[in-house]
Amino acid sequence: MAYNIYTTPAFLVSSFEHGEADKFYKIYTRDLGMVNVTAKGIRKQDSKLGMHLLEFRKINLSLVRGKEVWRATSATVELLYEGVISNVKKRTAYGRIISLVARLIPGEENHLIVFNALSYCFLALNTQKTENILAIESITLIRILYYLGYIKKDDTISKYINDEEITEELSDLAVKEKSALLSHINHALKESQL
Repeated sequence: MAYNIYTTPAFLVSSFEHGEADKFYKIYTRDLGMVNVTAKGIRKQDSKLGMHLLEFRKINLSLVRGKEVWRATSATVELLYEGVISNVKKRTAYGRIISLVARLIPGEENHLIVFNALSYCFLALNTQKTENILAIESITLIRILYYLGYIKKDDTISKYINDEEITEELSDLAVKEKSALLSHINHALKESQL
């Protein structure tokens, strides 16, 4: 029986150990949305997959559809966010953002623009100064909440909503408009009941 192998960029959302050497993952992919993935034997020392399915990196993941969950067949690291790994505040922001995406997009639904927003966010977190963490997080949440229909575009947030990288200049502007951005975000989250 032939299986279709799907290869897509992805971010690890969460994982937990299962059995003697397996792991289950929740992974947000560019092409498939949020998927549940099993990796057999990944906790064995000779596992080739184990070094790639870790947090704080963008991976290219190959998957095969199983009866109930996807099965990881291979993975390579596309981008390692070393600046995030080495900074506790950046790791915390990364975790908050990816957790919110898991709550907003619970199933297999492709949202390319949300995936791009995450990519730009994690790239900015990786390279920009620590003082911009809240600004980067705010810009990303504004974008995601807008793309998913939780926020309406207005004069305050329109300059932040685009499918482009988060520049240092945009982050500096968001630092100055922090309270207005947080007000929009908090209102949207309250209305969504998440």
